Amino acid sequence: MVPESLGLDLLAFVFVGWSNPATEAPFLARVAAAPAVLECHHVTGSWNYLLKVRLPNTRDLERFLGLVVKEVHGVERTETIIALSSAKETTTLISDPLGQQS
Repeated sequence: MVPESLGLDLLAFVFVGWSNPATEAPFLARVAAAPAVLECHHVTGSWNYLLKVRLPNTRDLERFLGLVVKEVHGVERTETIIALSSAKETTTLISDPLGQQS
């Protein structure tokens, strides 16, 4: 189903960071309970996690950040990237992702 047909016009990626390891468990519990979060990835670099979220609009994104992400004690910083459009989105997995099978 196309997300826009459900009124979920906004696709955003949210980097989340903290320095205290005790923040991780409550953060993951909060994210697991949030329907807007489609994906949650533990990442390398200066961030702890990357979230993929779908919401109706920027007002709802602002509420999501304030009520879900930043409500977790210990979250120190976020960076949000909004996708303007998506050339490809899929959930299909294949056994040969590089297409090199003979």
